Amino acid sequence: MKQQNITKIKSDIIPEQQLQKNIHAFLISNQFRCRSVDGNVISILNPGTINRYEGPDFHNMAVLINGALHIGNGEFHRKSSDWFAHRHHHDKRYANVLIHLVFQHDIKCHVSVETIVLDQQMIPHNFQPQVVNSLHSLDDLQDYALSRLLRKRDQMRDLQQSVPDPVQLLTLYSILFLERRKTLRLRYQSQWNNEVLAEAFIHSDCVQQCIKGISIPFDIANVNSVERGGIPKHLFMEIFVNCLAPFILLFGIGNPHDFKSWYWSQPRFTFYYSLSHTFPDIPQLFMWQQQGVLEWKKQQYHFHRLSKEAVYSYDVSLLKEQ
Repeated sequence: MKQQNITKIKSDIIPEQQLQKNIHAFLISNQFRCRSVDGNVISILNPGTINRYEGPDFHNMAVLINGALHIGNGEFHRKSSDWFAHRHHHDKRYANVLIHLVFQHDIKCHVSVETIVLDQQMIPHNFQPQVVNSLHSLDDLQDYALSRLLRKRDQMRDLQQSVPDPVQLLTLYSILFLERRKTLRLRYQSQWNNEVLAEAFIHSDCVQQCIKGISIPFDIANVNSVERGGIPKHLFMEIFVNCLAPFILLFGIGNPHDFKSWYWSQPRFTFYYSLSHTFPDIPQLFMWQQQGVLEWKKQQYHFHRLSKEAVYSYDVSLLKEQ
């Protein structure tokens, strides 16, 4: 308790301008994902740039709200009520703030699209960012990630013509994926037989919950070993993303809103150094960012060019709010 009091006192005496810099640096270097005070899933892909003049603290933030990409400004206060104490409600420059970041939500107010409560003890003092990510590629990267998901869905649909039973279809598709994975020599778990692994995956508690349309895990990395059927975390996530996700999309299982929110806000579980070496400016904070880069590499290798019109004609609702 004494240490917490000391931390609080230190935070209280730090000038708000310095807190603004610390928060900005913290958001750049972390997989920041939370629920807003309204219960929406928020993923901050990039906190934008710090505004050193009058107006909102952060300009051009890139934020996923329930899976939909938004670009807009953000404002930080220690308390929600500071919005009114600073008289922002009378200033037109704050009329369209996207994100209101606060340490304490002390009053109910809708001054921005979303309000996020930060844990002030998570914000280090004089924090320095490790990497500054650019915004220019986020939109295209999302298109490539969607293209990869829909391509796998269509592969599964083609296979469905000869394997109409959904469970058998998912089993076969998972085995084929694991065989390709083995061929590529990607961290293959040699103690697992592919058929046994596919069966263990499908009959695991977590996957059964998804197939029945009950729930998709908020974060796959937090699914325990029993719920994973004993499958290692990274391997489970790979099968989940590459096999179960297109399966859910193909059969329209569960709530589409929940699926979209999950797909665009799932943190990455492992950092791929090969992707970082080839694409140092593209962040790997979320699973879909890695999927987007992998699809870009595949299309470049086969000399294909992504057609946004073709992607959107598949399922525009996966990228755009209805």
